Amino acid sequence: MNMNFLIGNLTADAEVKETSNKKIKAQFTIAANTQYVTTDGEVKDQTTFLRIVAWGKLAEACRGLAKGQKVMVSGRNLVVKYQSEDGITRYYPQIVAEFIGSSLLNNERSYFDYADADADTYDEEVPF
Repeated sequence: MNMNFLIGNLTADAEVKETSNKKIKAQFTIAANTQYVTTDGEVKDQTTFLRIVAWGKLAEACRGLAKGQKVMVSGRNLVVKYQSEDGITRYYPQIVAEFIGSSLLNNERSYFDYADADADTYDEEVPF
């Protein structure tokens, strides 16, 4: 299974744009913090910066995401391969988001509060 669940703070406002194929794409980076204990018993902080990409309606909903905002992201790992200007093959990892919402650690709204999602996206008759 290729699935990640992350909580972190945006390092900059989300960048939302339309690609040449007329698809909506959002990109942003989050800083996710964790702690670990050294062999000496000392607790150390570690920050990992993760590139996030979202597509379609989810990308549209990212227009309200701002620097410093705490978000939860779930998605899959993807390693992108490209040729640099000097002809060297390079790789970079990113998370392809399937869900972006507010962290339960704060009182911010989920991403659906930032967009006018189509009504047909939701099934209003929930069986429970």
